[in-house]
Amino acid sequence: MTLSHPKANRSPGTPDPAFGDEDSIAYLSKLLDDDPAFQVLALFMGLSSDLKGKTIFSAYVHHEEQYKYVIGRTDSDGTLDRTFANNGILLGSFNSGAACSGGKLVVQQSEPGLIYMQGWTEGPSGWADLAITCVDKHGQPNPSFGNNGSVVIATPVYEELLTNSCTLQIQPDGKLLVTANYLLRHNELQLTTGVVFRLLSNGEPDTGFNGNGRWELKIPDPHAATAINGCLSQGGNVVIAGHVRTQPAHNVATLVRLDNKGEVDKSFGDSSGFYFVYLSDHGSVFNTVIERADHSLIAAGEAFTRGAPHQLGLLVALTPNGSPHLMFNQGKPLLTQFDAERENHWSCALVQPDNKIVVAAAFWWPLLARFNVDGSLDTTFNSTGYTPADFTIKSAPVQLVSRQDGRIIVSANITGVNPEGIGVMKCFLS
Repeated sequence: MTLSHPKANRSPGTPDPAFGDEDSIAYLSKLLDDDPAFQVLALFMGLSSDLKGKTIFSAYVHHEEQYKYVIGRTDSDGTLDRTFANNGILLGSFNSGAACSGGKLVVQQSEPGLIYMQGWTEGPSGWADLAITCVDKHGQPNPSFGNNGSVVIATPVYEELLTNSCTLQIQPDGKLLVTANYLLRHNELQLTTGVVFRLLSNGEPDTGFNGNGRWELKIPDPHAATAINGCLSQGGNVVIAGHVRTQPAHNVATLVRLDNKGEVDKSFGDSSGFYFVYLSDHGSVFNTVIERADHSLIAAGEAFTRGAPHQLGLLVALTPNGSPHLMFNQGKPLLTQFDAERENHWSCALVQPDNKIVVAAAFWWPLLARFNVDGSLDTTFNSTGYTPADFTIKSAPVQLVSRQDGRIIVSANITGVNPEGIGVMKCFLS
């Protein structure tokens, strides 16, 4: 006879009783409890899943009076996997003695299962430089990547790296895509430029990509700000999600596709290689783009009305070539607001095996929502289609991952003793 958990058999979208504490939460501070040198600051910065379905996380921590990064792995119940790295975690820095942080994660979904983490490190000028590290599936630095497993990309003079803006993805040929946004420090604060880098598997710039391994998002208006907030590899092509700012404080959500050489693919979108979301009386931003099994694209983000206090969730479905997908919300952008008094913009998204779409909000409420293939709200998910957060998110990012068993894990940094928040993971049934 097998005894079930007293809270078992809950519906999709409800907390997993087998994970973490009684609220299905695992606290980063508790995962690091074995080392008393970890101090108050411990924030989740990245989340992914490895070949065995275990959860890989990255963090920004304060350890022995220094800001460092952590890469760790948890078992299905939210406890630390002690077989990974050094008793469950890899603690490190990109430049010895320089402040740094972990960031977004991506895991190679075939052998050898390499783990890549984007982050930042304090550079010689005192400003942050973009950094990437690579470890093997056991949590040990990969010596064939960069300098003992790490690569640092120096920030150009007179620019500033926006440290929470960076993402990364692996292409099928093992090359690495890294995106970042830079601010012109001596210009207006809203003037940013989105950049995508492509690195070879050894960490060197891929000079076959735009000639130098670096591509900047630009439009004909020389005064327009741009930002890249996510990307994916579509075969040998690269699809980039972000926004352009064509006038002060008015963003336009943007997708653009590059070919394998880093040139804009004009067969995508509106025949210029771009897809723009123009909404009446609304600005818009894409925060991520994902791909479904039929190679159609889902872009998630936010829409907002000038002067209005709260954002709306934004979802768009496109065919593989960037045309509106008529089977999703009749080909129109889907705007969502569950509560007129609360934020509702989507910071991350994933596609489940049945092609349903799960999105997570960056602030307050709801934490999770699930949509059917046609864009309708999936009311089998927590009986309403969404799961409200029971905590306040204090700082970015919110991250979302689906395990091999279908469970959904969200990481966030919520209100706590530290002003920037405390790192938590929560697991939901699916």
